[in-house]
Amino acid sequence: MIRTVIATIASMFLFSAGAMAQVEQPSQITVQGTALIANSSISDSGSISRRETKSGGFLVGYSYQFNSWAGLEGNYGYTRNTQNYFGTAAQSSAQADMHELLGSFVVHIPTTVSHVRPYVLAGAGALIFDPTDQSLGSGVTR
Repeated sequence: MIRTVIATIASMFLFSAGAMAQVEQPSQITVQGTALIANSSISDSGSISRRETKSGGFLVGYSYQFNSWAGLEGNYGYTRNTQNYFGTAAQSSAQADMHELLGSFVVHIPTTVSHVRPYVLAGAGALIFDPTDQSLGSGVTR
């Protein structure tokens, strides 16, 4: 009798551990690294060239799952970038902080395929170009 009770408790613990591991958390925080890499360009006449620095940044996100099919997600990203312009008469540059704000409604599509969880995002975002005091040249504004 005691062996049966112990075996039943052990098997319940064993199978419940697997079930608990598949329960998703209703909210999560994500932190990611980003990179901004662009090609240099030359104007058609060949008199003006542009060179952009390669830069890195970060993206922080928060998501909250209301139920098994609906949730919200918000992200904030930051990168600093400098664009250098070279011409025959002068040189200028624009250094700017770039802030990215995104908000989305997430719909998870139910499926019976193992390890596949399709979803649809609907949202809006903004990219804020904020020049620093290190910009050379006039007319560079937010």
